[in-house]
Amino acid sequence: MIPLAQACLLAILGVLPFQGSDVRVTTRDGEVIDGTVSVSRWQVRVDRRTNRIDSDEIASIELGDPDVIRKRDGEEVRGELRLSSLRVKLEKGSRSLKRDEIATIELVSAGGGEAGGFTGRWSGSFGPMRLEQKGDRVQGTYGFDDEFTLEGSVKGNRLEFTYREPNVTGKGWFEMWEDSDTFAGEFQADGQSRSQTWSAYRIQHRLAKPVPGEMTEGQSTSYLNYHLRVPKGFDGRRTYPAIAFFHGSNMSSRGYVATIARNWPKLAEDYILIGFDGERLSSAARPDARAYNATYVNFSGHEKWHKWAYRQTPALAAEALDELREALPIEHYFIGGHSQGGFLTFAIAMFYPEKIAGAFPMSGNLLVQCEPDNFEDGKERAAQRRIPIAIVHGQRDTVVDFSSAQYCYERFQDGGFPMLQLFAPKNVAHVFDHLPVEDAVRWLEKMSATDPEELVSFAQERERAGEYRDALAALQRARDAGAEGGVKRALDGMEEDIDEKAKPIAEKVLAAMKDDPSGDWAADFWELRRQFALAPSAQSCLATYDKIREKQADAADKLFNAARNEKDDGARQAKYKELLAKYPASKWIPLVQRWVAQ
Repeated sequence: MIPLAQACLLAILGVLPFQGSDVRVTTRDGEVIDGTVSVSRWQVRVDRRTNRIDSDEIASIELGDPDVIRKRDGEEVRGELRLSSLRVKLEKGSRSLKRDEIATIELVSAGGGEAGGFTGRWSGSFGPMRLEQKGDRVQGTYGFDDEFTLEGSVKGNRLEFTYREPNVTGKGWFEMWEDSDTFAGEFQADGQSRSQTWSAYRIQHRLAKPVPGEMTEGQSTSYLNYHLRVPKGFDGRRTYPAIAFFHGSNMSSRGYVATIARNWPKLAEDYILIGFDGERLSSAARPDARAYNATYVNFSGHEKWHKWAYRQTPALAAEALDELREALPIEHYFIGGHSQGGFLTFAIAMFYPEKIAGAFPMSGNLLVQCEPDNFEDGKERAAQRRIPIAIVHGQRDTVVDFSSAQYCYERFQDGGFPMLQLFAPKNVAHVFDHLPVEDAVRWLEKMSATDPEELVSFAQERERAGEYRDALAALQRARDAGAEGGVKRALDGMEEDIDEKAKPIAEKVLAAMKDDPSGDWAADFWELRRQFALAPSAQSCLATYDKIREKQADAADKLFNAARNEKDDGARQAKYKELLAKYPASKWIPLVQRWVAQ
């Protein structure tokens, strides 16, 4: 029994032992510790006042500057947590942690079971959720602004609930999985006969611990689950480039990270590998086979439109990239993704180019909002064009047709992206592990180099291969990096040699543009731009093309949209042929040429 004087002192300090709170503590080096603490009340200094918050009010504590206490009702308290150390009771023994060793404290339950299994923050099918269970009763909110409500009762591991939104109400059920961190079920709107799935996983930030040659798991503060693999010879005292990868539909990135390590072992030893899962648990998920989906189709960009539109996976992933760069010795990121992850890769590259050194979207396509000409801010456009993009797509892909890759490649050429390459193996379909992943990453390495001598050497290699676009882009990058002396002389000489190859083609196309209104020059122009867009002699030709396009754009866009909306195939084809004949400078020409040829 505790002496009275000691009990009074402990009560004043807010650490009077009680039945205990189950916690998950994540240390700053990524270690996860599950146990119990006997803290009933936490003291937080805010604006020179000390607030005392009961354990059963708290969902999580993130130690930093400031400390952030997230309460179960959704409120956040920011200030200085009065904590010098924390003793965690383990299954066997205990562990004492100093404040500066702790990254986060998740309070799983408090008050000896007053907070039940559904209590906590969750990433659900319809946005974040905050639930509180007391006894067998559960109530809470969901949505990006906690705008919708849910309440129900629990029997065993099953929650039956009623939900309410402004224009709809309905009923449903969830069943908690054995891990107590996942639930899944169905709901049905009142008056409707069809049920839909609804699932969620627990939001519980934890840093994955880097273990050489092994896969470890974590969750970012933006609640993306991720899978980390560091090289077998990992040394935390040096920096590494990292590959951040995004999975396909109804998948987990864990398998992709494992495949990269198995199929391309040299990449796995050169790079930190991080696979990010989407924040929506898939209806295909099972306890022994997690599966997720990303949100990106309606992504609106930087805090534009509604919160549900700008708090989608691209924004969550961008935040996670920043967080892990602070936690791990990451020099820079290459981002890639397959199928759904390919779409997502394009979105991150276009909206957050400053966070990455290169991108390799695979077997995906370009969202409407990611079209290069949708971005008008000069700084943003410049940042986009500073990153190399390797588009990877098998020509036998029947899931996302290869024409998607052709379209993306042409649109980025049209948008003035200098460092651009298409990797298109002829006999490969949609299967990820048959695609040239290492070839794409090694190209990104060469093209994103910062050493002028390395860049000039790469340019020489690409010139010998007849890849003049790559050579010119590498030379331009070397010039921007401050090439001097012999390196600069070699650079100047190569640029002159390649320009001599471009000059007769550019002169021919320029003359045709001026003399031939029928547009028979279009195919030659596209080829000139594909290979020699950065050559000095091609600039007059490109400027003339831009002027012609500006005159033709409105009428061409109108005709293109009319053709797309035409229900009769013959009439649609006639409009496409009219566009080809009248508006050869339209951005739609390469796309329409393929459609007419079919």
